[in-house]
Amino acid sequence: MSIDELGATVSPPEGQRPAVPWDEVEAMLGSALPRDYKELVETYGPGSFWGFIHVFQVDGQYPALDLVGQVSVNLDALKYLRDRGEVVPYDIEGDASLLSCGRTDNGDIIYWVRERSIDPDDWVIAVNAARDDRWFEYSGGITSFLSKVMTRALTVPVFPEALSGRRPSFQPY
Repeated sequence: MSIDELGATVSPPEGQRPAVPWDEVEAMLGSALPRDYKELVETYGPGSFWGFIHVFQVDGQYPALDLVGQVSVNLDALKYLRDRGEVVPYDIEGDASLLSCGRTDNGDIIYWVRERSIDPDDWVIAVNAARDDRWFEYSGGITSFLSKVMTRALTVPVFPEALSGRRPSFQPY
């Protein structure tokens, strides 16, 4: 899905965003990033989708939402949980197959699953529930995921049912 399709679901904020040094960000991560994610960050910037979903950003303005910083934080948290018995259905050692890209107000973490494809545009989305060991997987990119969740074309079992009554929205910080 392209950024235009997400834009048809919820309008981006007015104004221009600063240019993102993608080469530097990808070098710090040791990985290329999906094209739709780059378009999302450049078009919407930091904010909240549906008053619930926060996509990690690359500007470092909000440490809890900083893409580069949150990658190791979330992998360390998964390792901690795994070592205490929680089932983590992905490789989280070495060049881990998961790369966190967002979170919800409930603390659910949204990941890209990298183990099935070298091409970042083919990565799928996985959501890990904050309060139990449930995982949900979506075979598509982040912009498609956001659009389908907000239009109710996709139900994510780890998200609260109360969200279904909300209208699609984006609120910049």
